[in-house]
Amino acid sequence: FPTRRSSDLTRRTIALAARELFLSKGFDETTVDEVADASGVSRRMVFRYFPTKESMVFPERGERIDRFQELMLHELARSNDPREAVRRTSLQMVAVFEESVEELLAQHELVSVVPGLEIVDATFDKAWEATLVMALTSRIKEGTEEAMYARLRAGALIGVIRAGFNEWFQSGATLDLMHIAEEAMIMVLGPRPTDEEER
Repeated sequence: FPTRRSSDLTRRTIALAARELFLSKGFDETTVDEVADASGVSRRMVFRYFPTKESMVFPERGERIDRFQELMLHELARSNDPREAVRRTSLQMVAVFEESVEELLAQHELVSVVPGLEIVDATFDKAWEATLVMALTSRIKEGTEEAMYARLRAGALIGVIRAGFNEWFQSGATLDLMHIAEEAMIMVLGPRPTDEEER
């Protein structure tokens, strides 16, 4: 049986081969058999890791959303202010994204030219937003005006983060992504509180 390490390596190999083919040949023009050949695995093995061609473009999204949810629950447990839990968790995820610049730029390039991928990409935003809504409404009674505004804040945060990423992509990832994210947090969540205020 394959180990977790060998399984992860196979998954990364398939994803990298798919990315290179999608960028050089075109997403629609690339077949699953070609991805399998380039990866040195069977067609069946490709589908074991990626149920669709679209999922090969976003190989880490599911794991990153799971990580975001885990971090958010951890930060909520240690913070008196859900907004600060959201700020800290979001900035931790930005640090994760900064480690995958080549992958993100390739995704952006593909999403920009393949209409179907833009739809898939948008579904991930809903998952991120659902986690933000959960956090920002975690200490608010449902059905209240305050809960409504918390949901609006979550939507606004997704929008400003998306805009920030677009600016970063347009710069060829030369802008400071962490600084953009910090400014986005301030726009929607307000200034970071002092240590005394947070206590």
